[in-house]
Amino acid sequence: MNLKQYSFLDSSITAFYNKDNNIYIEIEDVFSPLNTKISGKLTLNNVIEILVDNQKEKQVRMYYPDSEVIHLEEKQDHTLLIVDWTDYEHKKSKIISYKIKSQNITWVESD
Repeated sequence: MNLKQYSFLDSSITAFYNKDNNIYIEIEDVFSPLNTKISGKLTLNNVIEILVDNQKEKQVRMYYPDSEVIHLEEKQDHTLLIVDWTDYEHKKSKIISYKIKSQNITWVESD
């Protein structure tokens, strides 16, 4: 999967969860190679390791209800994701980095 052809900057995560040794990230407002906004699901298959702010974790979760992707990059041995999570109701936000090692990743656009 070549994520470089998409722009995830300022896109929003609408779901972020583990299931059956995979991590699923549903994302909207992604700029496609045709420079149009799209939504889709990024799947990290057969997860080997999850680091959340450099701490080993077994699962991921949506930290707050709203989010903005600051950075998403597929590296040779892992995927790097940095998210600005926001809770507007309680006026809180937190930037969290995720370093996820998996066998491969897939991106499927939504209708």
